[in-house]
Amino acid sequence: MKKFSLALIIATLTILSGFGQSDQRKNMAVYNFSALGVSNIEAQVISDRIRNEIGKYDNYNIIERGLMEQILEEQVLQLSGLCDDASCLVEVGQILAVHYMVGGSISKIGNLFTIEARIIDVESGQIVTSVVEDYNGPIENLLVQTTKVVAAKLLGERADESSIILTGSCDLLVISDPPGGTIFINEKPMGDVTPYRLVGLREGDYSVKVKKGNLIGETSVSLTRNERKEVSIKLSAEKFIIRIYTEPEGAGVFINNSKVGTSPIDYTVGDTTINYDVRIEKDMFFDVEDRIRFSRTNLLRQNYTLEKCGKILFAEHEGVSILLNGKDFGEFPHVTKNDALIQVGVPQLTVDQLPFGEYQIRIEKEYHQPVEEVVTLTASRPFQAFNYVNRLTLLRSNLSLVSNADGMGQLTRNRTYSYDFELFGDRVSKTSVPFGEYTLTANAEGYLPFKKQVTVFEQSPEPITIQFMRPDKRLALRKSLILPGYGQFYSQQKAKGLVFGSLAIAGLGWMASSMDAYNQENTSYNDLYADYLSAPDIDTMTSYRLQLEASNTRLSNQRNQFLAAGAMAILSYTWNLFDITVLYPYD
Repeated sequence: MKKFSLALIIATLTILSGFGQSDQRKNMAVYNFSALGVSNIEAQVISDRIRNEIGKYDNYNIIERGLMEQILEEQVLQLSGLCDDASCLVEVGQILAVHYMVGGSISKIGNLFTIEARIIDVESGQIVTSVVEDYNGPIENLLVQTTKVVAAKLLGERADESSIILTGSCDLLVISDPPGGTIFINEKPMGDVTPYRLVGLREGDYSVKVKKGNLIGETSVSLTRNERKEVSIKLSAEKFIIRIYTEPEGAGVFINNSKVGTSPIDYTVGDTTINYDVRIEKDMFFDVEDRIRFSRTNLLRQNYTLEKCGKILFAEHEGVSILLNGKDFGEFPHVTKNDALIQVGVPQLTVDQLPFGEYQIRIEKEYHQPVEEVVTLTASRPFQAFNYVNRLTLLRSNLSLVSNADGMGQLTRNRTYSYDFELFGDRVSKTSVPFGEYTLTANAEGYLPFKKQVTVFEQSPEPITIQFMRPDKRLALRKSLILPGYGQFYSQQKAKGLVFGSLAIAGLGWMASSMDAYNQENTSYNDLYADYLSAPDIDTMTSYRLQLEASNTRLSNQRNQFLAAGAMAILSYTWNLFDITVLYPYD
């Protein structure tokens, strides 16, 4: 079972090694440092911390401590065993199948800690890098601070200054309000909390900082030889500020996608452990994007120089495609739509963040002639508004029209645009119209009017045939039976139709008028007659008799007018039928 486990672990390391080669990183293991004057537990904790600090740099694939223990247990080795010389580290590295081993020792004499660390090339057995780092102070600070310095120096990275050595002749009592804050001397954590007396500082100038949670206070102090001093620091809420300058000023500043103001600006942050994404925006300048992170300072100054750019504005119309250097708008990352108008009632599209230079613009719309133009953006003219609406013209169709008679025609679109053309019965007529949907009307003498809906969306469509039809005699007769002149209007004899219709209408009107007058006069006659019969004397009877004679004359006159009107109406009706039956022009 142990052999199987060992085989599995070795296979795992081999795979890890393959990955390390593919991403250009080699495998490294950190062996527990030997303990000299410190406990094995302290040495192990410090070794683990150095392993973690090395792993943060991402230079190597670091083998986990648990995996190392399992492999070495299979080989009857222990991480706690003394192994700080090169030959031992090479042997362990070969068992672990890694490229590099890190090992060394941690010793303490009095209050002075010393960490000796080295990187061994397992293949050659040579020491690649060695570090000796001294530290005087609480072991907690060694764990937090000095391990970072050792890891950085082993990897050739920039390391912090060495820890402060408390071997001088000066003493400093640090007091804070509130108490209980961690003391930092020259930005180095001392591992002590206020109130506390630092004994053994060397003469010189120091910055003294105290931190407690999110509270912080700082002051400066100068110490001379054998001097004893006291400093009292008032703690207040710590502020971490991102100070942003731009050239030119007045740019919009966005932090983590939220606008915080315009440059120059100070932005206070509450968490220094996260990244802050900064975006700078200013009209007619390229956007700038940056990612920043606090290190050990509470003020980050960021300076950005903005570069000028150009932009082009277009009116947005339905069904219109806008191409810029052959690319559709959707392929550009900086396209905005807003209510600013190039022309009344039309939204505006803006393509921004364009480098200076020439841009080929092409406007396309179905059934329209494309619009093409080259626009040049320069530092002196970085902005252009491109209005293409009045330049978009419909493509035209060359229509051929075939007719069986001479006449005139018209194509009407949207009741707004009309195009007239002439028709010839012996040859093809031609006309040119823009693409669209039309109502075609045509007339020829002696033929019924022609009407047809025509859709034209080809430049050379099939010929349009206009087949004029003669009026039907039987239909004309039926129309004349209904109303005199109606058949003539239908059969394109409009003058005759007007005459017959007018006579018929006049006769019927005359008949109605005379009939109404007759009825009124007849009523008057009957009233007079009744008065005549009841007259009291001869003179009165004579007067009524004369009135009756005059009324009777009027009745006779109205009767004669009614008969004359009826004769005129009958005559126009009869002649109308005779005209359609006998004199029909298309027989």
